[in-house]
Amino acid sequence: MRVILYAKPACHLCDVIKLDLLDLQAEFGFDLIEYNILEDEALYDAYFLTIPVVEIDADEDKEPVQLMAPIGQIELRREIKRLSGR
Repeated sequence: MRVILYAKPACHLCDVIKLDLLDLQAEFGFDLIEYNILEDEALYDAYFLTIPVVEIDADEDKEPVQLMAPIGQIELRREIKRLSGR
């Protein structure tokens, strides 16, 4: 499973979600990829008003899930658990 975090530097909400994701990564063992939206114009245009954005991509059989701020750890855990099949 792959989890993508769309964020930017100096974003408190992004930092909180990243810490939550790191805790969950230790438990569920997913790949965590972080994109700085300031480094990609298309990502900036898509997400500048909604960061942090977390995209959970389980596998080919399930559609990716995208969560937008505000995101809580309970919601993150529920979606990661559901998509991981645990």
